[in-house]
Order: sequence, then C-alpha cells, then structure tokens
Amino acid sequence: MVSVRDELVYLHPGLGDQPMPYLRGWEIQRQLHEQRRNNQIPDTCVLLQHEPVFTAGKRTGPLDRPAGDAGAPVVEADRGGKITWHGAGQLVGVPDHPARGAGRRDRLRAGHRGSADPGLR
Repeated sequence: MVSVRDELVYLHPGLGDQPMPYLRGWEIQRQLHEQRRNNQIPDTCVLLQHEPVFTAGKRTGPLDRPAGDAGAPVVEADRGGKITWHGAGQLVGVPDHPARGAGRRDRLRAGHRGSADPGLR
C-alpha cells in the first residue's frame, strides 16, 4: 500500500507555448502547500513556466527596482530575498514536502542540487 508519504507527484501546468500568469502559479503553489501540510496530498513538485515578471522579496530596496517601464510587472513576494527577474521560457521547479528530520536550509540545498542535476530529466 502506498501512503501519502511514499509518493512524489510532479505537476506541470503552464509549460511550453502556454506560460502561466505568475500570480496564478503562486496561488496554485499556496493551495498545494496547504493540502500537503494537512497530509491530504503526497509530496509534490510543480514544474511550470510563467509569463515574464520581477518578484520583489522583503529585502528589495527602492533602488533595486526597475526604473520606468520594465516590460514586465513587479510582484511583491513573501520571500526574504531581493528583486529577481523571471524571464520567458524559464523553467521553475517548486518542491513541497515535509521536513522529515532535515533542517530548512538542508532541504533547500538538496532541492537545488537535484534541480541542477541534468540526470533528473
């Protein structure tokens, strides 16, 4: 029997010729996180491409922001970083899984190593 903790599900909305609006992708991520936190769904990794956007983290200062018409919206994000450009065609991977004994920093490092491994295609 497979439990919710034994699976990893990949979702891939908005790939290729149909990139997703950034805010819609963020909403999907939040909904899935809530379901995963409540153990309603298995570990999930969302792979998507969204429309070009700047995300402004909590440490973004006024001089970090693009001046004038940047050609893409600036969206305030709830993460701790500065401003980040997300361009057309960029593949975004968002894993959502519980801690299982590892610290947050260790999970982020492991996730980054996995997403950068070309053998995981």
